Amino acid sequence: MVTSAIEHEAVLETCRSLEQDFGFQVTYVRPGVDGIIDAKAFVDAMRADTAVAALMYANNEIGTLQPVGQVAHECRARGVPLFVDAVQAVGQIPVDVREIQVDALALSAHKFTGPKGTGALYLRNGVGCRPGLRGGPQERQRRAGTENVAGIAGMVAALEESLGSLDTVSPRLAAMRDLLFDRILSACPGSVPNGSRTDRLPGNVNISFPRVDGESMVMALDREGVLVSSGAACASGSTDPSHVLLAMGASEARARGALRVTIGAENTWDEIGQAQAAIVRIADRLGAPEATRGGGSAPAWAAMVTGSKALG
Repeated sequence: MVTSAIEHEAVLETCRSLEQDFGFQVTYVRPGVDGIIDAKAFVDAMRADTAVAALMYANNEIGTLQPVGQVAHECRARGVPLFVDAVQAVGQIPVDVREIQVDALALSAHKFTGPKGTGALYLRNGVGCRPGLRGGPQERQRRAGTENVAGIAGMVAALEESLGSLDTVSPRLAAMRDLLFDRILSACPGSVPNGSRTDRLPGNVNISFPRVDGESMVMALDREGVLVSSGAACASGSTDPSHVLLAMGASEARARGALRVTIGAENTWDEIGQAQAAIVRIADRLGAPEATRGGGSAPAWAAMVTGSKALG
């Protein structure tokens, strides 16, 4: 099996299970420093006995878009089924299974404001699927158990609404993202963006701050009403540094100093300014040398946020 080293834990844990319990050999392809998997490197990792490949559409931490179209084309030519985790992408950017010709694709409703706990698996015609749960004949015998009809209907309604406004919402989110990137990076000396600035999801901002612990920033910002994370939201209880940033070649200090901000369709320009002010102020306070905390002159860039109102 071939996959990337920056997949979501849902995929990585499945790969580890295939290795440990079923004797699979899994090749984990690392990304470049921009957080993007090289399509040629991914394809070259395939062998004559490669049974399946898995590559995410967009990374859940740093938002980088992966070359699924190119990889899918090569997989079809080699007869290797390709699974795509598109949970982060569907509802945020255009995704067309006919265009990229993937064999299997997963999506989740909560990423486009649908009901939590509801999702869908797309399978191309002719692609087999072993039952995830055995029992009754539900879901064409692919997953037993009574269907959550209300959740499914809510997911469909949310997806239709999201796709209907995609042409207007995505450009606005990208503009907010770029503004937040520009203001924070210019205001915080030593801060660095994680992942490509251009080939990424419209609402994803991920930045590492020097001498700052990301979890400490998360807690400090939470007290001001700014809700962010230091990595994957589903790994918020973990103290380990981001496996995504480490796979990109980042140091452990840079990985631990990362902050992820997700901008949603309901966010306003005023909130972007308020969040930026709070982030810069807290990054300055937490990253300042011990001798200068609580006294001394403020850094030059602190004037940029003077008078800004924090959320909450």
